[in-house]
Amino acid sequence: MDEFAKRISDLQQRSRDRNMLTHTTFLTPAEAYEVRGWNIGAYLSGGGENCEREMAFFLPEYIEPENLDIEKYIAAVKVETKFASPSHRDFLGSFLGLGVNRDAVGDIIVTGDGAYIYCLPSVAEFAALNLTKVGRAGAKTERVSLDAVPVKEIKKKEIKFSVMSPRLDAAVSGMFNLSRAAASKLIDSGLVCLNYKECLKSDKEVREGDIISARGYGKGVIKEQGGTSRRGRTFISADIFK
Repeated sequence: MDEFAKRISDLQQRSRDRNMLTHTTFLTPAEAYEVRGWNIGAYLSGGGENCEREMAFFLPEYIEPENLDIEKYIAAVKVETKFASPSHRDFLGSFLGLGVNRDAVGDIIVTGDGAYIYCLPSVAEFAALNLTKVGRAGAKTERVSLDAVPVKEIKKKEIKFSVMSPRLDAAVSGMFNLSRAAASKLIDSGLVCLNYKECLKSDKEVREGDIISARGYGKGVIKEQGGTSRRGRTFISADIFK
């Protein structure tokens, strides 16, 4: 068992033995995907809809997920930069520049005049007092309720293609409009991730729900596969995130 799996197992066991709530800090998208796939009864939330960075909660018997007061564990701040348009990287860098650990910060939703940032409650209070600059731009930071944070918009387009077999190289080729040889080269170079993990096997079978990313080309999810053409090729539909 690796260190991450052991940490999750310890939190689960402590919750079960003491009938108490335990939780992680913000997980990476890969870690959140892994925990969700283990089916161990963890409740995951990033503070709002469509969050990629989430915290995993293990709840005692007397708390149902819908009754969890999430604002005790996840907070949000609004950062206004009225006369500039810093990037996601700028906002994250400013937070980390305060000495905040990366796992204390969740998703960052950049708006036209600033950003909303999910974080731990202690970090929200600290940032409200100390975050006065993002990059070269002056900033006004205040804590806001989770309800005040706009829903993170996910832009995507649907594409459809067919493959001889549902292999990773075929999926990468179809999803990102590449030749099969170019897709295989990307995989061999370690530039393709399957469900957030580097995959070097071109013949790895892909399934519905799999998330595939190719560095420099984008990320998408396989929505559906099934049905065959007259030539025996399998139809696949996928969403590509913009």
